Amino acid sequence: MPNPESVRTALDGAAKHLCWSCREETGEGPFCESCVKIQPAELMGDYFALFELPRAYAVDAQYLKNKFYELSRKFHPDFYGDKTDAEKTLARDNSAYLNTAFRTLSDPIKRAEYLLVRCARGYRVDLVPPQGLFEEILTAGELLEKNSLSSEDLTTLRETGRVFAVRQDERIVSLAGLFDRLVAGDDAAKGEIENAINEIKYLRTILDRIDQRLHKTI
Repeated sequence: MPNPESVRTALDGAAKHLCWSCREETGEGPFCESCVKIQPAELMGDYFALFELPRAYAVDAQYLKNKFYELSRKFHPDFYGDKTDAEKTLARDNSAYLNTAFRTLSDPIKRAEYLLVRCARGYRVDLVPPQGLFEEILTAGELLEKNSLSSEDLTTLRETGRVFAVRQDERIVSLAGLFDRLVAGDDAAKGEIENAINEIKYLRTILDRIDQRLHKTI
């Protein structure tokens, strides 16, 4: 199988890619401009570059989906049945890489984590209970531990879940501005992004538990 690292070279001070088949420069797309052979998707750059998106938190969901379908058709292994083993392998690998990239950029938390790693080389993982929602968290915890729930308990649990969902949405919306600050050189934004991500993950976990309990009760 072609190794992406083996087909890279430095020309004119910039990283260039040589086709694993014809050894000519591939160009920027997923196919060699000289021999039209499929190339490793990783050579196109990170997940944002793969979808031709700027490296920013805000993403056009419809554009992302359309681009995913476009690339899926280009990489689908079924179209490489009569090709060489190397091309078949690349089609499978590219499809897997594309699917992972799409799942990552489609999910607001995975996208934030992925972007933060690239902008700031990792982040602190420490799930943070949202400030100002102590009473709601305590109430949810007590109800989730009960063996059975009354109709009043169910109403309270649903309302508490709505409060958590609103807070989660607010924190997700805040990420775009925080990442803009980080990219602009505001180092303090990194800590705020970490707190936002960890708070959202905390809320997502408790919302999943509430949803499971409500469905179990129905």
